[in-house]
Amino acid sequence: MAKKTRVVITGLGICSPIGNGVKQFTTSLKKGVSGVRYHEILKQQNYRCHVGALPALEPAEVQAFTSRYGLVKMKGTGIVYGCMAGVEAWFDAGLSLLDSKSNQAAWESGCIFGTCTNGIDAIDYGIGLVDTGNVRKMGGRTAQQAMNSGVSAYLGGIIGIGNQLSTNSSSCITGVESAMEGVNRIRQNKAKIVLVGSSESSHHNVWGGYDGMTLYDDFYALAKGYNDNPEKASCPMSIHANGLVPGGGGGPWSLRVYSQPVNEAQRFTQRY
Repeated sequence: MAKKTRVVITGLGICSPIGNGVKQFTTSLKKGVSGVRYHEILKQQNYRCHVGALPALEPAEVQAFTSRYGLVKMKGTGIVYGCMAGVEAWFDAGLSLLDSKSNQAAWESGCIFGTCTNGIDAIDYGIGLVDTGNVRKMGGRTAQQAMNSGVSAYLGGIIGIGNQLSTNSSSCITGVESAMEGVNRIRQNKAKIVLVGSSESSHHNVWGGYDGMTLYDDFYALAKGYNDNPEKASCPMSIHANGLVPGGGGGPWSLRVYSQPVNEAQRFTQRY
């Protein structure tokens, strides 16, 4: 049997309800910080579940990031989460971005980034304009962000990726599938570096379908009974668990061939 090519994770990125950036996330994780909060808009929309977990990004922080990388009229929160975390993972791996004015691309670097419904924010915005007869005010950016592949496309533009650039969607295993697709592409010698992971928008229209989903008897997909005690809502291993807590964020890895020369700044955190 031929020996499999060894693939390693050399970079991590995170945009989460308990911390933006690996350092802040790790600190919060060790302290047992909860990112679940009460959200009034869910009550206004008559949801059963009024709690959720979304990244606590300040508007100035988002503005600084989008301005730095030339992202304009961003409506998709999941795309922003994915891009912020993706850039962190790229830099964490000791990699650099191509000059935006260059006519070259990183031909041996790819990106397979997953999501379920990252475009829902942009779709919601676009529908509002169409229904009020203001379709001409929509602009081209709305269509770009309405597509699930928007997060990969934006990351590819920021980094300068020239290899496979695509998006997968497989329910609760989207991130895992993304990672395995990246590993397979490297093992097939079609790429040397692949940015993988997934992100999701934190929008009430993403969560609506799950709030109304009955699994069996009186058990719903989203947690109920914790609206007055959000921090107790996420208890998957508890006897009192009664549903999922909706959330949003992004978490990517940078993968590469183990045999490639690496500098000391790159960390191997997992092997396949």
